[in-house]
Amino acid sequence: CHGLRHGWLTSFCIRAALDKPLCVEGTGAQTRDMLHSADINAAILAALELKQTGELFVLGGGSGNRISVQQAATLLQEMTGVRIVNGPGRDHEDEHVWVNHSRFTAATGWAPKVSVLDGIRDVLAWAQRHKNDLAKLYEAE
Repeated sequence: CHGLRHGWLTSFCIRAALDKPLCVEGTGAQTRDMLHSADINAAILAALELKQTGELFVLGGGSGNRISVQQAATLLQEMTGVRIVNGPGRDHEDEHVWVNHSRFTAATGWAPKVSVLDGIRDVLAWAQRHKNDLAKLYEAE
């Protein structure tokens, strides 16, 4: 189930662009929050405007920007026709992971703007544009 390691959703998008099967481990019901690079850039700019030092904030997509592994695989299958395979679940895997960014939002007014679906479309389009170069990295699989 494992190949070159990226964030799991980026890996799924690359594999879909290369027409390599997506491996859903366990039930696929585990969820993760997603945060697009455009939202990260906006958060950095918001943090610079804050002009505070010594503060620690956590950043992520939040509970509203979550998707399950199975949902992501199914979306990519619908978009590209890629095959989905199932693999064994991981021991001690967290069922749901999301970041509570409310302190940062309260301090800066920042909030994620790119939806998970739009982020998937964006990363898939990038992978499709770079398919030939990515194929070289994945040819050993």
